[in-house]
Amino acid sequence: MPPTSPVLKQKELRLGTAPSYLYRLTVKEKKMRTYTIHIKEQLDPYWQDWFDSVQISRQENEGTLLTFLIPDQTALHSTLLKIHNLGLTLISVNPSEEASDNRNH
Repeated sequence: MPPTSPVLKQKELRLGTAPSYLYRLTVKEKKMRTYTIHIKEQLDPYWQDWFDSVQISRQENEGTLLTFLIPDQTALHSTLLKIHNLGLTLISVNPSEEASDNRNH
């Protein structure tokens, strides 16, 4: 196996142009975890696609619950940043008790 370069460009990994052996070294088996995020505002179901297939549950007079399957802390941070950029009020973030293995997906 050729040595890995410390200067590997992340853009190459995202676009799939990096050699496959580098991709195998970078992408590890990850446990997916379900997070429920409670926001103050009421969101309509059409936001589901914008949030990458989130499950949206509107709570009567209590805001909205957003349920995500998230692979890692980076993805969680990205999701929270989307919520911040929309100017939504975050009430709570709750991880599930168990992580699910993504090898079956």
